[in-house]
Amino acid sequence: MRGVINKDCNIKCERYSSPKFGGKVPDAFIFLPVTAAKEGENMAYRYLTFEDRQKIEALHANRVRPLEIAARLGVHTATIYNELKRGYTGERDEAQREVYSAERAQRVVQENFRHRGRRAADQAHDGS
Repeated sequence: MRGVINKDCNIKCERYSSPKFGGKVPDAFIFLPVTAAKEGENMAYRYLTFEDRQKIEALHANRVRPLEIAARLGVHTATIYNELKRGYTGERDEAQREVYSAERAQRVVQENFRHRGRRAADQAHDGS
């Protein structure tokens, strides 16, 4: 199996030959989205910026799949699903998809950052 990447659309095409049928079945082509910035390279851990969230909002509103959004931003698919969950407004669009708001997601992230660390109650019990 050897892959070819189309840089314009972040799709990898692989030719697959099945040895199971003794070569009597023709080859199949598998099209996979490329999620890393470069093939074979691990994605670096990073926080999404507000600009990333705005891109997610625009792409999600245009009915782009989370897998493709992840490929465009160079992050893992789970990151996009978590981000969509974080920014849901509770409303639905005309296609009955939950509406994502970059502003809401950013507020939630900033609030979570404020609450990181030890709790005030834990510090009171330690006598600190």
